[in-house]
This record gives sequence, structure tokens and C-alpha cells, in this order.
Amino acid sequence: MQSDTVFYVKSHFGGGPAFLQVGHFAERIVTVPQYDLGAMLDRPVPPAGILLTMHADQVHLQRLAPLLERYVDGGGTVVVNGHVARPYLTELTPFVPVARQRPADLQLARVTNHPVFTRIDPADLQSRKGVYGFYGRGANPPPKGATVIHELVGERAPVDWSVRRSTGGRVFSHAGNDLWGVAERPETTARLMAQLLDWVLAP
Repeated sequence: MQSDTVFYVKSHFGGGPAFLQVGHFAERIVTVPQYDLGAMLDRPVPPAGILLTMHADQVHLQRLAPLLERYVDGGGTVVVNGHVARPYLTELTPFVPVARQRPADLQLARVTNHPVFTRIDPADLQSRKGVYGFYGRGANPPPKGATVIHELVGERAPVDWSVRRSTGGRVFSHAGNDLWGVAERPETTARLMAQLLDWVLAP
């Protein structure tokens, strides 16, 4: 049995992202300092999901790998942001950058529709103020059976993917800056984060 809350794992001092203060999110998301995550995961009722920032200490997450594996095997959902350097879940392998970094290569194409990105145009995500690369510059290569959601068009690098284990747990990987900071328009960010939370909390 899981709770109806989601952990946002804070990896540094100071406040978290602004969306955590909005009512819908504040009611459902609990901020957990990363170095307290192990103790929090060892509770009888785990969270429905875990949001990991691109700044997460992956050395520490590797130490927590047995707990994280057990959590996902038990039906939990882990959302990974950033470049994987030290894999801490079975589904993760190290980040592979695209060789060509031109704007044309970094444009975003939707491969598969996904609830997190409903009614969100990839064009609203792929650049900020005309600069490409904020969304992603490569991929955390997906495991066998994963659903690729977005790819970078130059080398078809799968920048976003999700996979469900046979036990019911899920891993969602975004190989770029934190999803809550990539959108050009605030309304796009708000929709994306609301839909991400809904997806994490969905059975």
C-alpha cells in the first residue's frame, strides 16, 4: 500500500522550485532532504512517487539502490531529471550526449503521446528565448521495453522515456534540466507539472 503523496527530493540548501508553493502541489508533495530519503523510504507506507532533481547526489543514490529497487518493485514511481552518471536503478545507464549541438539538431519531436505532455506543444519546450539545449542535449539510453516520448531530431536521441516494470513500478527519465524549469511560458510549466503530478499519482 502506498500513500497519496509524492516526495520532492531536495538536493541542496534553500527553497525548492516555486511550483511547490502552489496549493494543488503543496497539498500532495512533501519536500524531503536527499540525505533523509533512505529513512523515509523505509517507512511502512511509501510515497506514490519520487521526484529527483538534476542536482541529486548520485553517489548517495547508488548507496540507496537496494531501497530504491525495492520501492519500484513495490509499485512506486521514480521521476529522474538530468544526466545519469552513476546508475542507481536497473533501468538507468550513463548519459550519452549528442555529437552535434546545432539548434536544428536540438529540436524536439514527439514520438509517443503521453499524459504528462497532453496539450503541450514540443515547440514550447525545446528552446528558451531562442536558445536551444535547455531541454536536453542527449539521452539516458532507455532500457528494453521503454516507451520513448520525445527525441532530439538530429540524432533521434530519446531525451524522454518511461517504462513500467512487471511488478507495476515505473521509471520516467528526462535527460535534461529539471522539467519544472524548461518551459518557455509559465502556463506551459504549470500544465506540465500538474499533469506530471496526476500521472505519478495515477494507479
